[in-house]
Amino acid sequence: MGICHFSQARKVAVILMSNTKTDPKNYDKRPDGGCVLIEKRRISQYTGFSEVKADYQKNNASQTHGDLLRLALFASSGYDECNAECILVLQAIGLNITAYGFTQHASGASVMFELMKVQCPASLHKLSPFCMPLNKLRMLQQFYDDYCSKTSSNNRKRKSSAHADLNLDRIINTHQQKHMKPSVDF
Repeated sequence: MGICHFSQARKVAVILMSNTKTDPKNYDKRPDGGCVLIEKRRISQYTGFSEVKADYQKNNASQTHGDLLRLALFASSGYDECNAECILVLQAIGLNITAYGFTQHASGASVMFELMKVQCPASLHKLSPFCMPLNKLRMLQQFYDDYCSKTSSNNRKRKSSAHADLNLDRIINTHQQKHMKPSVDF
């Protein structure tokens, strides 16, 4: 199992890659990978799932589509268990990564929609044109922070100054007698 983590204040988002050599009887029990939020050394919620294929082949297209269906089922059960607005779903086939969002529509229907597609470079020679899709990955991280993680958006908000909403006339008392020092009221 490989682990990669993204730390936030008081919570850690961890990507867990499960063993891909699972028993075919338990094939639908867990995805190839999942993203979880860990709080106090325990998994608090699932925020994403992933399926990985070595390469796309026409003879196993049904298995590839089956993986997408499994991802939708994992996302549906994960959505029911957590309080996030959306579940991030990744399908990696060879060097192509497709990101999906899974949420529930106002009408009650479950919806899985494509967010982006990125083709990863196969060699160092193709690395420099990959700089443009890096912006897509940054937007995907922003989407994850805003909609998939229920507490990260609160941690990223910029703190306003303590007196931004106060009336300036109330803070600086200009209606004082001349022999008294001007006072500042907080």
